[in-house]
Amino acid sequence: MMKKYTLFTMIIIFIMSCNNDDDGNSEEMNFCTRNRTLNTEITNKEGELVYLEIQEKYAIRYYPITPTVDEVTYYILCEKPEALTVNDTVSFSGRAYNFNENEGFSPAIGGTNYYFLKLSNIQKDD
Repeated sequence: MMKKYTLFTMIIIFIMSCNNDDDGNSEEMNFCTRNRTLNTEITNKEGELVYLEIQEKYAIRYYPITPTVDEVTYYILCEKPEALTVNDTVSFSGRAYNFNENEGFSPAIGGTNYYFLKLSNIQKDD
């Protein structure tokens, strides 16, 4: 009886270790591939690459009404685009998706919007 219990315990431990996230990438990949509702197509908008400390994500900050800062939109990226650095001014295009309610991207301040962005094009402006 003791051998069966030990074997059963070892099988459970093995199964759980296979499901364990050893490299830490599954949460990031889940964030990048999660099902979301398409909000809009974006074509050739200008923004600034930023890093959002609280969400620990790179984003493009975009002011839809310039020069006022009454409204700001953050297009959250899956990862930082290569060859760009924080505070670079960029031109970008892509598809913006609404975040799901449980993702933690509900704005605390009126006039702030968050969208997940699948980039189709991004380039640094001079």
